[in-house]
Parts: sequence; structure tokens; C-alpha cells
Amino acid sequence: MTAAATEETPEVAGQALKAIVTGLQSVAKGRQEVHAANDIQIQLAVFRYPDRDSDILVTLNTPVFINEASAAAQHTGAGHKTAHSSAPKLFASMLRTFHIFDYSLFG
Repeated sequence: MTAAATEETPEVAGQALKAIVTGLQSVAKGRQEVHAANDIQIQLAVFRYPDRDSDILVTLNTPVFINEASAAAQHTGAGHKTAHSSAPKLFASMLRTFHIFDYSLFG
């Protein structure tokens, strides 16, 4: 886990605590057994607003490998996927442009 630099999240209020996590999850789709697990890249940003007693999670999940036994293989095909290679750039863009327009949403 790393603390997010201000340039990574310029639209997030300065008082918010920020952290970014990237990882790999092996998970089966729906109620499928573990032998049908797919490898999914997870990117997660946490914005904590203690003054509003709220947290915001921004996530991006992209497939790295789809197991041939997975139900997902019917739709996307089994094997290694390439979308995860462009995911960090997309996630960085999501964070740079994230903005809360109405803080009254937090009560």
C-alpha cells in the first residue's frame, strides 16, 4: 500500500487521507468452485474523510487470466488477457479526475 501523492489525486480535498493498493486476486465467478478461478488484477484507492465520517473506495478490476472452466470463458474466451496492461494508466486517469461536487451527500 502506498500513500497517494497530491499530483495523483489533485481533485481530492487536502484533508482526505489517501492510499492506493494494487494486487492480484484468484477468484471463481459466482458460485463456481475454486478449480475454475480466474486471476484478476485489483486496483483500489481509499479516500478517508474523517470530518465527514466517510470513506470512498474507487476500484478497477481487470482480468489477467480466465480459466477455461470458468463461466467467464464463455463470454471472453479462456487464457491470458491484455486489458490489465493498460489498467494502471486508466486507473491513474480515474484518480486524477475524481471530484466530489456535492459534499452534502455525506450528511
